[in-house]
Amino acid sequence: MSEDQALIRNCRFAFRCHQQWARLESTPDPRVRHCHECARDVVLCQRDDELREALQADQCVAIQPQQYPADDIHITVGYLKPQGDWTP
Repeated sequence: MSEDQALIRNCRFAFRCHQQWARLESTPDPRVRHCHECARDVVLCQRDDELREALQADQCVAIQPQQYPADDIHITVGYLKPQGDWTP
């Protein structure tokens, strides 16, 4: 299992957004950008604890696989839905 698969284990994208992280509006927090299309903030999750917090807060997420730490092309944006035995 790759590191990015481990990060999103027990979760599935309920909605995979066509927006690109690099094109979302910046906010004062470098881990948060704003989407004008859906009027929601998107949180960049690079670790399990960040993903857990975003899921608990019902936030849209951007997932950056650890093997591409400086590569905006590999960031997936969307809304995750916990599956199975996920517990916050």
